[in-house]
Amino acid sequence: MPEIRFHFVGYGEELAPQQNTIILDVGKNLDFGILDHHQKTAPNECASSLVVKYPEYILDHLKGEKEITIITHKYPDFDAVTASYLTKKLIETGEISKSMIKIAQYAKIVDSANLPINIPLENTPYAILYSLFHNINYFGERKDKIQYIGEKRMRIGFSLLSEIENKIKEGIAVSQSIQYLSGFQDYEKARQMINFDYMEYLTDVKRAGKGTIKLLREDNKGLKSVDFFYIINPNSYLLKDWIKRDFKNSPSKKGFSLIISSLYEGNFMIATSPLSGTYLKGLGELINRYEKEKRGEKNMEFLSWYEGDSPFFNYRIIASPGDGTILTREELLDIFKKYLKLIEQN
Repeated sequence: MPEIRFHFVGYGEELAPQQNTIILDVGKNLDFGILDHHQKTAPNECASSLVVKYPEYILDHLKGEKEITIITHKYPDFDAVTASYLTKKLIETGEISKSMIKIAQYAKIVDSANLPINIPLENTPYAILYSLFHNINYFGERKDKIQYIGEKRMRIGFSLLSEIENKIKEGIAVSQSIQYLSGFQDYEKARQMINFDYMEYLTDVKRAGKGTIKLLREDNKGLKSVDFFYIINPNSYLLKDWIKRDFKNSPSKKGFSLIISSLYEGNFMIATSPLSGTYLKGLGELINRYEKEKRGEKNMEFLSWYEGDSPFFNYRIIASPGDGTILTREELLDIFKKYLKLIEQN
């Protein structure tokens, strides 16, 4: 079997196909040797579902290479880890199995934020894995940190996904309650972490900004009222999942649909749940206009926000550049308010 190594790059980087290399969930291209879904021309798929849909883009590109590098983004998420796992399985077996397809289908549900809210988070492979990711500690230089954490996430993820694949072969559905993982290493620890994270979420709720605003409907039939949740430096790592399930604290008692969050200075994200039927079309373009103007005034290189302008995300997520925005939080909130006025007028 070929030796597989991992390399991790910044979010949103544009890459070209490389020899002996498979690029996943980054690169902004879909071609032999590279499978990403963040570009405008991408199919409505996640990276994992691209692997099972286009296996020839991997097998034909490698052509029996003995040393292979998988490139994905730093701090790989559920989709990046799953796409890497499926790529490794494809390289080893030369084919796509039914169990691989089912794992890819689950990853697509997770990555599109369509995880059913009636399933408790502690019973989802996604939250279990994300908790184990969150438990990784590292002490050292930043350059080594990205590689160490990336490889550690791959090892943990591959172990869990292998266990899940074995259960699928026994006829158990991925989306079912995952009590079948009770024998998996650190499973109970992860469940305890999820329950503790909910307590952290309750502290976030107390200091978060909350209310109701109107957003564009995805079906282009006017505006729709949704509940929003605004938080700086949240304590909860499963925040975006808890808010959708929060029927007590959301103004409508239907859960929060829009999250506005900043993890640290320079980081900013605005996202709306696909369950709400709303999107943020035009917001990323507006923010980029202000970002470009301010950087120009300071003679700085322009770094673009991600506008969510791919079929998979359909303008539901707007995210700051990987190296950070120079717009302040106050400026960004003002821009968002201008956007809300614009869509109401139009």
